Amino acid sequence: MIDVNTVSNILDEVGKRLSSPAEHAYDVLTTQAISDGVGGIFVGLAAITFSTICSIYAKKVKNKIKDKKEENKHADCDNDWIGFGAVAVVAILSGLGGCCELVDSVKHIVNPEYYAIMDIICNIKQ
Repeated sequence: MIDVNTVSNILDEVGKRLSSPAEHAYDVLTTQAISDGVGGIFVGLAAITFSTICSIYAKKVKNKIKDKKEENKHADCDNDWIGFGAVAVVAILSGLGGCCELVDSVKHIVNPEYYAIMDIICNIKQ
C-alpha cells in the first residue's frame, strides 16, 4: 500500500518541476484569450457594418415600393415586399449577432485570466 506522505511528496516534486511550464501555459492561454477578443471585435464590427448596409438597402427598397404605389395604385409589389422583408431580417440578425460578438470579445479582453482558467478546467474535465 502506498503511503499518503509519499504521494504528497511526489506531487510536491512534480509541482515544483512543472511550475515554469505551467506559468508559460497560463501566459499563452491569457494571450490567446486577448487575441480571441481582438479578433472577435473585428468580426462584431464587420457584422454591425453589414447590418447597417442592409438597413440602408432595405430603406431604399421601401422607398421604391412607396414610389411604385404612388405611380400606380394597382401595381404588384409583392416581390418587392418579400425582398424588403428578407433584407430587413438579415439586417436585424446580423446586427444582433454583431452586438453579441462585441460583448463577448470585450469580456475576453477585460478578463483574459477567467477564460484561461476556464480552458484549463475544460481540459482537465476531458
